[in-house]
Amino acid sequence: MNKLYTIFPAVAAIHLVFFLNAIRIEAFPGIVGNGRTLTRSLVIVKSLNNKCVDDDDKSLSRRAAMQNSIIISTTLFKSNRAYAKESPSETNAAVKLDCLKDLPPKPQDCIRLYLCRHGQTENNRLRIVQGARVDPPINQQGKAQATSLGLALSYSNEKPAFFFSSNLLRAKMTAEIAANAMNNPIKPKQLSSLAEIDFGPVVEGKPVSAVQEKMAQTYSKWVIGDIDYRPEGGGDSGREVLIRACEALEALVNEAKALQVTSVAAVSHSAYLRVLLGMILDESLLQASFRDLRNGSITVVDVPKNLNKRMIGSKPKLLGGWLSRKPNDFSLDIPICNTVRINEVRHLPLDIM
Repeated sequence: MNKLYTIFPAVAAIHLVFFLNAIRIEAFPGIVGNGRTLTRSLVIVKSLNNKCVDDDDKSLSRRAAMQNSIIISTTLFKSNRAYAKESPSETNAAVKLDCLKDLPPKPQDCIRLYLCRHGQTENNRLRIVQGARVDPPINQQGKAQATSLGLALSYSNEKPAFFFSSNLLRAKMTAEIAANAMNNPIKPKQLSSLAEIDFGPVVEGKPVSAVQEKMAQTYSKWVIGDIDYRPEGGGDSGREVLIRACEALEALVNEAKALQVTSVAAVSHSAYLRVLLGMILDESLLQASFRDLRNGSITVVDVPKNLNKRMIGSKPKLLGGWLSRKPNDFSLDIPICNTVRINEVRHLPLDIM
């Protein structure tokens, strides 16, 4: 870090602002999520800076250091308070199974999507990376979360008529248990586009504490537009994840229209859902990494049936803004969505959140 400041002293001032912001975040964890979320983002920041320090070309290092510092500080200023529609769960001490009854009515020309994170697994509890290659079942707490998830959906005024999930066991189990809690006899359907991000064989199955810097290296590439980068040993590129997220939204809307229903639920995974939400909210991927999405949480999105879309520009906020290194050949048509609620967890007992 001292070498970085020697290369470009202005970075020190920007990072001072960053660390003051980080202290403020740590003091008030409810603002942007828990300590784990902050740690993840700090590791991503470190990985961004390491790329600059290792560059042999001093002029390029100076430019990259300044670019990364601007991206970091700008993102933090935008992330110092929760998204307005996030669940006020931090101060809620009682289980509220009817927490979705206060949602605004769904517009008639939209499909309502309930995007849910799967229930807890033992790997979640032990802080072991799962990703797309490790496929454990949900544990007893996860089963309780899945039941509460289904009950909360059953109390909503716009009940989902059908469940979808990724192909991974933890998502399939959660969808099946939640559907049973709703007395929904239709077997959930799997969609490959809902799959978790594949972080590669080097990190998956390992303790988070041991491999978080390797995971952050992948994410730090993506947040500045290097979307064709793959994790060490193979795995998803950022390009593939973003395309898959668009495909999932389109598939869920088209499935609902084919079934002639107005709302569906989909069970997926935290890292993938953070990218998807960052995409539809038009925020940076670094900012999206701050978002807390708990096991058994519910995020509600309304998507127009006609799937109106917006195309990302050459310097999209999602991938670093005006400093983005997005490849010229990459274009993305993102379905226009109205995000109604994020990370609703009031239906979950406090001891299993």
